[in-house]
Amino acid sequence: DPQLVAQMRKFISKLESSSVTARSLARALDKALLDIDVAREFNLPPPPEPLLYEIEGGMPLSILDLHPEEVARQLALVEWQSWSMINNSEFLHNAWTKPDKEKNSPNILIMIRASNKRINWISSEILMQQELKTRALVLTKFLTIAEKSLALNNYNAVMEIYAALQTVAIHRLKMTFDLLPQKACDTLDKLSQLWGAEGNWATLRDTLRKAAPPCIPYLGFFLTDLT
Repeated sequence: DPQLVAQMRKFISKLESSSVTARSLARALDKALLDIDVAREFNLPPPPEPLLYEIEGGMPLSILDLHPEEVARQLALVEWQSWSMINNSEFLHNAWTKPDKEKNSPNILIMIRASNKRINWISSEILMQQELKTRALVLTKFLTIAEKSLALNNYNAVMEIYAALQTVAIHRLKMTFDLLPQKACDTLDKLSQLWGAEGNWATLRDTLRKAAPPCIPYLGFFLTDLT
């Protein structure tokens, strides 16, 4: 409501401009207005209904019980929240690598640590499966989630899945990879090309340039460039 926004601006202007309260309120208001502008600009549809499988009561939930598209959606929501919290100043002078990084780049560090946890989670979910066929099913599930994340322009989640598959513990599972269906193999090839070793992430750079917003880029891409 424009009238309410004007009242909020007036209220914030009466506070001491250097106070934490004034800065916090101003940031919260600006972010809310930006979210509304983005939704209007891209004519975004209302959120879809959650995709849920029927789970028998009392049964423990596993990754195989979750719909891959819904997992991709939830990852996108979580990662966008982390990405949107990062302030531009956190990228200055490689602040995330310095001794006072916790103070100067807190949100970059939060996103890096969350990505590392997700990479470990993906690896663990695959390795916990003692049956070869089940392990291949879980690997296929994550490749499907990667495909859905690509469709959502969440390149950070795609990187996390691909990075997990490139760890030594997963990369050596030749018999598991041999059981992948053709569609999963095609997705793996697509990820390899996107993060391929042709030098300086040329394919990824081109893909990001052509991506229609909204989009969650791979954070490490920018950190490496800045370094």
